[in-house]
Amino acid sequence: SSGRTCLIAADGQEYSHARIAALGGQVAALAARAPALVLIEGRNTPAFIAAHVAALRAGLAVHVLDPARTRDNARLEEEFRPLAVIATAGPEPQVRLTSLHPAPVHPDLALLLPTSGTTGSSKMAKISARAIAANTASIIEYLGIGPADCAITTLKPFYSFGMSVLNTHLEAGGSILLNDAGIETPEFWQRAASRPVTSLAGVPHTFELLATLLPRLETLPSLRFLAQAGGRLAPGLVRQFAGLGARSGWDFFVMYGQTEASPRISYLPPALAGEFPDSIGQAIRGGRLWIADEHGRPVDAPDAEGELYYAGPNVMSGYAHGADDLAGLEDLPHLATGDLARRLANGLFVITGRRSR
Repeated sequence: SSGRTCLIAADGQEYSHARIAALGGQVAALAARAPALVLIEGRNTPAFIAAHVAALRAGLAVHVLDPARTRDNARLEEEFRPLAVIATAGPEPQVRLTSLHPAPVHPDLALLLPTSGTTGSSKMAKISARAIAANTASIIEYLGIGPADCAITTLKPFYSFGMSVLNTHLEAGGSILLNDAGIETPEFWQRAASRPVTSLAGVPHTFELLATLLPRLETLPSLRFLAQAGGRLAPGLVRQFAGLGARSGWDFFVMYGQTEASPRISYLPPALAGEFPDSIGQAIRGGRLWIADEHGRPVDAPDAEGELYYAGPNVMSGYAHGADDLAGLEDLPHLATGDLARRLANGLFVITGRRSR
């Protein structure tokens, strides 16, 4: 409900959905100018969450900026001609209308995600509102996220994995504990212990650090799962976290994705992580994975190596390199991931290499 707490800020202030909506009022007012693109500074602050939620609800397309990359951000503003740039460092979002002629934008375009893994790149994946909704629903389902769940932020929201943690918890009626401290700091664990945190998300580096801090996990009695994506985690660490989780009563999810898939493609069921620690698992609900040869023809034999292909409602709608690319969305039947993989006899997939960068 709109009165439930969905956000706890760094200063301990609590925000309900209604308060977040009110905070985003200045952004919501841009609905009259939609469809259009807005650039929002990505910070783990109530102002960012309010701006992001309001922009998507208003039918605006969003690109989230890394606030530290001021030179890149100025160039992106020039190349993509947004209607507005929204600052999020203060107590509420600050909207600056640009003096540019705003780029024409397709009404179904919701997000522009950088494909290089870093913001500042001008090659963007175009993600429709339908793709985000489908991916968010699938992630909520396999992680079992509900109103009792509370995630602490361990990633920046300009990174697609960080954004998906926010989207899933807000959509499922859960809550988010905002944090900017690294997991290696005492501040992080004090913050995490201040609320019943149920999950931690991270990239391989996060879990390499966490492996040196394992007793800290015992300070989180409500922990329900850990989720890893953003690259390959060493199988030894996958096995270690899966075993620790099995003994401690929480699940360890290894996940695989690409920006072009909004971003999640597959997950490894936690019960299989100990036995198949090098696997990316199975396709998310609504999606399909298969192996193809160099001519793109499906290969059905188990253990045959080929390029990994994915199809599902969360596949992007093409690339954008600048303002002229925002008016059209392509209907792409599938995604060639560029990763080499094989399918095990039990239906799980294992990445074996990279076909192309």
